[in-house]
Amino acid sequence: MSSFQIYIIKLDSNSPRDIKELSEWVSNQIESTPVECQDDRSILCTPLRDCYEQLLERYPALNGRDATDDDELIDKAFDYYLSRNVIMIDCTYSQHIPAFEYVQGIAKKYGLCIYHTQSIKLLDDNNTPIGYGTRHYTTDYPTLWKAIILSLKTPIIVSIIIFAVYYIIKYLCTLNPLPDYLPSIHISPTTIAVITFIYAAFLIVIGVRNARRGRRKMYEETNIDN
Repeated sequence: MSSFQIYIIKLDSNSPRDIKELSEWVSNQIESTPVECQDDRSILCTPLRDCYEQLLERYPALNGRDATDDDELIDKAFDYYLSRNVIMIDCTYSQHIPAFEYVQGIAKKYGLCIYHTQSIKLLDDNNTPIGYGTRHYTTDYPTLWKAIILSLKTPIIVSIIIFAVYYIIKYLCTLNPLPDYLPSIHISPTTIAVITFIYAAFLIVIGVRNARRGRRKMYEETNIDN
């Protein structure tokens, strides 16, 4: 029975940002961890440890010191391999869809990144196999505070533009007074500030919502048969 690997990653300053380098990096993280420590949750950084403990509630471990002895849970148990910044989950291919959906929810909760690969067949115009390939996927879920910080750029720029346009109009009106029936010159700075704040808050909410959905990247390696 084929297996499916999911990597849950806590990205830090030493983690590669290029998805092309992530495959080798996650493998090195696991391989560089002593075998006797690969089932020790204490080596995990805090977000990954919390994530791992929540994973065990739904999908107990088949291996290591956390292995379940409940025969009724064996069918839904996974192999786990731990390092400080990576959890590798090895499950059967038939389990990977519900497992991946559950992992996504946990990754989003703790601000983690998911990495996995998919094998593909390359076909020509006649649907004849001409090679194979591997698609590498990452989905990065920022924490709530990071999502807020990431979403501030657009509201700040929009706010600056609104105030700049307002004061430019006010300045031009002092040079060339407009008729009194045009309301643009009678809007107070306070009103502009309130309007800007409401609009900026709306943009932040939209930005946070989009960021928390995760940012997905894909890289494809292909191998054409000669």
